Amino acid sequence: MCEQNEKKEYTLTGVAKQEHEAAGKLLSSGVFLNKYKNKKPKKRLIWVSPEGGLVYWGEQDKLGNRSTKGQIALKEVTSVVIGCLGSKSVNLSFTLVHPDRTLDLECESESSRNQYMNAFKVLSRKPEAIAAVNAAAAQAASSGGGGSAAAGGGASSAGAAAATVLNSVVGAKQVAAALSPSAKPMTDAEKKKFEEDKKKKFDKIKSGGQFYKYKNREPQKRIVWVSEKMDKVLWGEDNKNKINGDMPVAEIIGIRLGCQGSAQMDLSFTLMAKDRTLDLECSSKPMRDFWVNAFCLLTNKPISG
Repeated sequence: MCEQNEKKEYTLTGVAKQEHEAAGKLLSSGVFLNKYKNKKPKKRLIWVSPEGGLVYWGEQDKLGNRSTKGQIALKEVTSVVIGCLGSKSVNLSFTLVHPDRTLDLECESESSRNQYMNAFKVLSRKPEAIAAVNAAAAQAASSGGGGSAAAGGGASSAGAAAATVLNSVVGAKQVAAALSPSAKPMTDAEKKKFEEDKKKKFDKIKSGGQFYKYKNREPQKRIVWVSEKMDKVLWGEDNKNKINGDMPVAEIIGIRLGCQGSAQMDLSFTLMAKDRTLDLECSSKPMRDFWVNAFCLLTNKPISG
């Protein structure tokens, strides 16, 4: 398989360009990682093209010659999240999420995982995230802050998706405060409002909703709900009397926007466990935002970047 030519759809400038070049330099030389396929690991060389637009995986012989087994375009990566299917070491692994597939990788240490994961976040930034990085840098410079994030940064793009969802539903600021250990304590009035909103959300997800549940990238219409004890996510075909499957809430390690198989990234989301995912598509964006928000509250986990 040969490396295809890349086309840029936007021009990188400023701090975003510096971070992109640094991340590309880090990953272009290649690194050996465990790549999981069907939950089984294989040692693979992972590298990006010099322009930082494509990520490849394959093998390398003793003379340094590379053979490519596969590739994906980084501009099509929808998110980079902690943990991967198959790996028992959440602190060592991460996943590149693509609409058609995932690239599941495991590193040797948590520090290297963070370094490579954040570099991929930088390389997969969307134009609006790039603009936000440059705007933040310009604001910092004007206020005397100066400097730029390291190539392993990408926090602004990682937080953008979470902020978008949390700010699109009732009680968003309180939810963000509850999930952030560094946030200021809520007032009594805010706590009361937060608890009221949380109860409404939990009542709704216990009653259930109609979704398309994706399995092997094929959609199946399912009812999805949360058990009365709030300890399991359940799904069935026609009603709640017949349960087709469940996912314990305690096993959920993350929530991400979009899901494998769905072309409607604004309508879908994924609940991630250590060894599987629950891929769901809603009928509208407000419904998607509501359920994502509710699952963030239920699991006490923010949206993965």
